Amino acid sequence: MQLTYSNTILSARSQPDIVPLINNIVQLPSKILQIDGVVSAGTGEEVVDERDEMDSEGKLPHVDYLVKINGDSMDPITRCRKYNSYAVEITPAVPNILSRNFDTSLPNQKWVTDITEFSIPAGKVYLSPIVDCFDGGTPSWSIGTSPNAELVNTMLKTAADTLSESERPIIHSDRGAHYRWPEWIGLMNQYGFTRSMSKKSSTPDNAQAESFFGHLKTEFFYNQSWQGKSVQDFMKELNDYLEWYNTKRRKISLGGKSPREYRQAKSA
Repeated sequence: MQLTYSNTILSARSQPDIVPLINNIVQLPSKILQIDGVVSAGTGEEVVDERDEMDSEGKLPHVDYLVKINGDSMDPITRCRKYNSYAVEITPAVPNILSRNFDTSLPNQKWVTDITEFSIPAGKVYLSPIVDCFDGGTPSWSIGTSPNAELVNTMLKTAADTLSESERPIIHSDRGAHYRWPEWIGLMNQYGFTRSMSKKSSTPDNAQAESFFGHLKTEFFYNQSWQGKSVQDFMKELNDYLEWYNTKRRKISLGGKSPREYRQAKSA
């Protein structure tokens, strides 16, 4: 089995000349992690790779679906349920300060966060990242087997350690219980961060986080066989992907740089 990308369900018989190009771009037995740049499936985000050198005649399509080549057929990926942490109104919600404006010209001004769930045969794994709206990078994340307070609080503490004394970002989240527990609120106040929350059941209010999860699950998780993979091994591979995402995943929107490279260039 090979993994590749296409914006249409292609037939190898109808377009045989593009198959060698596709196979040159994607040469991985199991992990999208080995691709140093692709176009994220289903998201429309273009990521820099060696495509231009291999596709000099422009035969390859722009790609936004992850597909499985099986003989002449290509099957679109399947989706999974979104994790929902909303429980009850533990504490009052705060206003939606970002109001879907995720643009920022400086790092560490607007951060978004959320929790997503991965279900594999060995069990469930939860990821809680901070995503910086400046470059889409992740200053901090926590991975665990329970979507509890420790998961998000550890992430927040680690993220705070990356900031200078003058940096006090807005942190936007949904209305999940994790962001309304007294300990989270206490940490936010301790660090001088500003809370912002989506309206109830309004996914677009946290679109930056949703976009990040879309790229992550498309490139790393979907259409992979996790049979026989332990939870600990999965968590390590997820952590490795996130490191790669920050340091190696180059995007056209960042001038062909990874989030870390882009940030370093802006601060030079």
